[in-house]
Amino acid sequence: SSGINAEYGVEKQQCELCPNVHGVMKYTDSGKWAHMVCALYSEGIGFGDTTRLEPIITTDISPYKFGYKKCDLCEDERFAYAGLVVECDAGLCKSNFHITCAQKLGFCMENTNEDVKTNPFFAYCKVHVDKDIARPKKRAYKLLMEHLNAIAKKTISDDS
Repeated sequence: SSGINAEYGVEKQQCELCPNVHGVMKYTDSGKWAHMVCALYSEGIGFGDTTRLEPIITTDISPYKFGYKKCDLCEDERFAYAGLVVECDAGLCKSNFHITCAQKLGFCMENTNEDVKTNPFFAYCKVHVDKDIARPKKRAYKLLMEHLNAIAKKTISDDS
């Protein structure tokens, strides 16, 4: 199962860390699924095999972290308290969001400076993000989702 889109008959996998279904996922140590982007951007998550980046280790996360804070970027209010949220990486900002919600808007960033020894993955809220960087990332995400949906449609029609 590719987990691309149930709308076209392709089974969706549910991420253990967020309420969103689209994207690249891998197995977790608890036998569920999680987005790679959720694992890379969330604090306290590791990998059993750091070369293959699997399984994603989620059992070390306190259960109290799930549903504890509201996602400020959720499109659907019903899912705002689902899963794990991260805090904006801009200093004292208290905005929280699911990584995949931030990804859809282009708010996930990567530090390409190899001299920096901290986590190279960080995300900002809509107030602190550099809009000139976020805009093309948001467009790229939208194009990727359109492409994946087209592949899913073709796969379903080829199987019919």
